[in-house]
Amino acid sequence: MVRPVAAVNPAETLARTAEGDPVAFPQRALRDLLALWEDPESGVPLRALVAGAAQDPAVTGLVKEMLEREIIGKIAARIGGADARRRAGVFCAHIAGLVVTRYILRPDLSPPCRPINQSGPTLRRSASRRASPGSARPGGADRAAAGCSAGPPAEPPGRDRR
Repeated sequence: MVRPVAAVNPAETLARTAEGDPVAFPQRALRDLLALWEDPESGVPLRALVAGAAQDPAVTGLVKEMLEREIIGKIAARIGGADARRRAGVFCAHIAGLVVTRYILRPDLSPPCRPINQSGPTLRRSASRRASPGSARPGGADRAAAGCSAGPPAEPPGRDRR
């Protein structure tokens, strides 16, 4: 069976997922995105795209632009409220970490994790319009959870700075 291109496009998947009950959006988004990665026809090109983005600056730029405009921007519009773009970025960072761990790095998880059940509360908090305690100040808990900091990223341990 030939799939339409939109079927392997995470942005299109999220656009369809955004329709419906906003309270259940985080779980639907995770379920539908993981289904793309699980499917042999769509998962292979998605893994190739991520691998290419990790190795080729031109591909990195294209993926970053698509992520910012087509995914973070649309999620921010969907969830609305104060700091919607920042919360959408945190939401995407959680999903990206799960996707990379599960489909690129593929650690042996025994028993297998159940990402929709286990990640649902974190994704709901990211998409919530209510600010969490750390989000009101720079460097707060949400910024740390998203990998954000007030300064440049720290050097990896053992790296020579000379």
